[in-house]
Order: sequence, then structure tokens, then C-alpha cells
Amino acid sequence: MPPLTPANNTPAGVSPSYQQPYQQQAGQSMQQPAYGAQPQVAYTPRANANHNVFRIYYLVYYLAGVLDILLAFRFFFLLIGASTASGFVSLIYTLTNGVAAPFEGIVPTVNSTNGTAV
Repeated sequence: MPPLTPANNTPAGVSPSYQQPYQQQAGQSMQQPAYGAQPQVAYTPRANANHNVFRIYYLVYYLAGVLDILLAFRFFFLLIGASTASGFVSLIYTLTNGVAAPFEGIVPTVNSTNGTAV
């Protein structure tokens, strides 16, 4: 290995620009961007289409999350036997009837002797 020069710790005979490509060389001027400046980005129709696809994706994801929460409320209210006379319980049942309707008759409802559903 060639000896290192003490000034820049590069092997003798090797230019500093090869070893340290990010340092400014003598006699060159570098313009620094203004503080907080954002890089210029060209928006193409394809980039805009990708942005719209992600918007739709996140909208569907958000709506699925809201539906999950409503179904969780419905399950909890059915589990504790909440009264449908309550406005909030009635609203949750009304909003989730369309989604829960295909699953209504899977498990039969058994009535006890005092008239409550089990």
C-alpha cells in the first residue's frame, strides 16, 4: 500500500477528488440552496394518476375501518342485550343491517321459558 500523505489521508499519487468526492475542490464554486428550499419536482400525468390511486386506496381503507368499528359496536350491543329503544343502539343496528343481513339466519335463536332470546 502506498504511504498516506498527512494533509488529507489519501494514498500518494491518488487525487483527493477520487477519495473524497463530496468535498469542494480548490477553485470551484458551489451554490448552496436557500434554507428550507424544496427541490423542484416535475409532476407528470402518471405521477398524478398514482396519487389518485393512493387517494382511492386510503378512502376505501378508511371506510372499511369505520365499518369495522360499527360492526364491533353491533356485536357488543347484541352480546349485552342492549335495548333497541335507545337511539344510539337503533342507529348502529340501522347502519349495519345491510352488512349483517346475510348472516342473520346462520345460528337459530332459541327462546327461553320467560320469553328472552338466548
